Amino acid sequence: MSRLSNMRARDVLHAYRRMTLTRKMATFLLCFIVFVLLLRAYDPSGGLPIPSSEHLHPHKKPSRPLKITKDERLWKERSEIVKEAFHHAYTDYEKFAFGKDELKPLSNGSQNNLNGWGLTIVDSLDTMLLMGLDKEFERGMEFVKGLKFNGDTSRIPFFETIIRYLGGFLSAYYLALQSHVPLHRDTYAPILLKKANELGEVLITAFNTKSGLPVTGLRVQDGSVVLLNPHGETYLAEMASCQMEFKYLAHLTKEAVYFNKSDKVMDLMQEQQGQTPARAMVKENGTMVEKIMNDQNTGLWTIRWYVEDGKMYGNTISAGAMGDSAYEYLLKQYLLSGRTEKRLLNM
Repeated sequence: MSRLSNMRARDVLHAYRRMTLTRKMATFLLCFIVFVLLLRAYDPSGGLPIPSSEHLHPHKKPSRPLKITKDERLWKERSEIVKEAFHHAYTDYEKFAFGKDELKPLSNGSQNNLNGWGLTIVDSLDTMLLMGLDKEFERGMEFVKGLKFNGDTSRIPFFETIIRYLGGFLSAYYLALQSHVPLHRDTYAPILLKKANELGEVLITAFNTKSGLPVTGLRVQDGSVVLLNPHGETYLAEMASCQMEFKYLAHLTKEAVYFNKSDKVMDLMQEQQGQTPARAMVKENGTMVEKIMNDQNTGLWTIRWYVEDGKMYGNTISAGAMGDSAYEYLLKQYLLSGRTEKRLLNM
């Protein structure tokens, strides 16, 4: 073995001698750089190169604390840039697509892809109030005044309608109520609450299923709400990302049905928590693979649930799509309750 090593060393040496001067200098420089890098990563205690602390502890607190400037002038300057960006986008929406759900920026066209109730307007009302865009807010509110939710519709997606329309009305209501502008506070705030309640009366019927889990879609036909696919499935994020809106609406209207029906989802989640097998990454044939540990359970939920019997199924767990907001809403609901709903914190 040592003889073979010596032969290889001689071959390398001969090859180096045959190089031109330029190549010799380049090779020497490369070796020097590698030597310096190894030296910087050298661990005196073990004598082996080790990764830097940033690689070993990617979430470790930086040695230098993050400095957040207190320069009010700079914060004002930055906020104005954000405001200008919003104003630029919304102005073109008003010009080319007002009353439609969305502007198509490349063609200056428009589309109704979420109920046709002026999605961009409703979803932007709270932002306009925060930015002090009073005229834009008032033009938007004149549109909102005429909205009706009892006309025939195609499919109303439960999740998106909750977070964008119902959430849009409720957040704008809260901010309008705090406004220093009498028109916003005395005239528009009551309208926003009225629209939130009218929409809530449509959406709450999504819970009229055998299990109490909401369907993922519904439609209005001849003045009645029709549930779509009540015997199908739903997703964790869809069924557990409506409680903030419905519980706040219950508080404002004193209508307990909003609280009770949306909270039924929490009952089902609590009953089935701890039944999901844990996962672990194990090495098989030199490759890391995910294994389901049937002898260990986790407090997470799978993302798929049967609407008819209210049971979760499958093995897929996600903190991303189809699952993420359910976990967010647990904490947000607890905070919304003034930290009184302790079971949500425990869950």
